Amino acid sequence: MSKTKKRLLFICLGNICRSPAAEGVMKKMVADAGLAAGYEIDSAGIGDWHVGQLPDSRMRNCGARRGYNFNSRARQFDKTVDFDRFDNILVMDRNNYRAITSMAPDYEARDKVHMLDRLLCGARRGRSRSRSLLWRRERLLLCPRPHRRCVPRTAWGGVGQTHVLMSKCLEV
Repeated sequence: MSKTKKRLLFICLGNICRSPAAEGVMKKMVADAGLAAGYEIDSAGIGDWHVGQLPDSRMRNCGARRGYNFNSRARQFDKTVDFDRFDNILVMDRNNYRAITSMAPDYEARDKVHMLDRLLCGARRGRSRSRSLLWRRERLLLCPRPHRRCVPRTAWGGVGQTHVLMSKCLEV
């Protein structure tokens, strides 16, 4: 029986706060579970203005204090490669969802795109905890108001908003 890696791509607007945080937390989760060899995890931004940069320093500092590594360099989503390469493309908000699904070459590619909060909050919508993707102690419950259906932006919120986001990453 052949095993293939599960490939996850996290998307936000600029790839300097939300998506690299989701990438870093997920990488640690699978590593802690002894499953790192079975996953390829990456992040990307819709825009190209931060390509090559490290994630926001406030986010890196908050993550480091909690044992996470948020040091992947920003890159832009590449529709010619990423739809084929990744099994699931997890976006942070509705605008990201619209932008990425509008680039999908077909319905199969479009079906790979999911709002991150909807997968994380699956148990609230009638699914059991065991079936809800990423449901664990460090489950990325990033949205303080689940009805908003988004992972809030932190780039303009200052250090306080960054701490709130990281605290949500670690909520039990």
